[in-house]
Amino acid sequence: MNAKRFILVGLVALSSTIIGRAVTGTTGDLILGFNASSGTGSSTNLVVDLGNVANFFQASQGGTLTAGQVVNLSSMLSLTDLTNTYGSWQTDSALTWGVAGNSAKNPSSSTFGTSTFKSTVWVTAATSAPGASTPWLNGSTSYMNAAVTPIDTIVFNLASSTSAAGTAQSGFQASGDPTSWATGATIGSGVEFGKFTESASGTVVGPTSASVSYLDLYQVAPTSASGAVTGVSLLGTFALFGDGSAQYLTFTAAGTPIPEPSTYAAILGAAALGFAMLRRRLAGIA
Repeated sequence: MNAKRFILVGLVALSSTIIGRAVTGTTGDLILGFNASSGTGSSTNLVVDLGNVANFFQASQGGTLTAGQVVNLSSMLSLTDLTNTYGSWQTDSALTWGVAGNSAKNPSSSTFGTSTFKSTVWVTAATSAPGASTPWLNGSTSYMNAAVTPIDTIVFNLASSTSAAGTAQSGFQASGDPTSWATGATIGSGVEFGKFTESASGTVVGPTSASVSYLDLYQVAPTSASGAVTGVSLLGTFALFGDGSAQYLTFTAAGTPIPEPSTYAAILGAAALGFAMLRRRLAGIA
């Protein structure tokens, strides 16, 4: 086999590996979804499996993140996939994005981090600034199961999506499919995922038509949930940058980061310098 033929065979094999692979999801995974209500790409949902939700927990929740820590997720989402599917997605007012995940209804099989959850969902809320959204309300286990079910359908049907070319975590779905992101999220119906009512205070999905678009991620556990962490809590904020930033998809853990020792030293040094200058000025006046 000559070198040219060998290279051609290799490229074909690589291509089939990328395009033919399946995107799979499992309980506890966070799914990022894009949907255009009209225009370019309106027939297609781009979905991305961001991995287990425990990766977005802070240490107090059984994870590893610290308050204010920024996680770069850009390797999971291909800007080429976004552009090829939706065109000028940065300015498309019809294009929305959101993130959702769920635990199983049976608490004995729903362990994340060091805590056990029952019928819990993790879902975003559109916001103009990190942490500025109105928290979602929770309810009983049966109440929350109405949201668990459609999210579950999306997660477990990722394997039937058409693999995207950009990353191993991405796939394409027909937006009208009963198992798609758009159908499961019931986008545009006024009540997303069967429980989260669209209102002036927020929606699960947010617009992409801004230089940077933010989504706050909430843990919404039922009032009857078991485990160390219950109720509604803000985990952090996703940011999608449309201005050409090197890190165009990030997650920032909620809370204010504690300054590093070097930062404290810099602050103290600046304070000492300012105090010395003030003493000199006062001495000159005297």
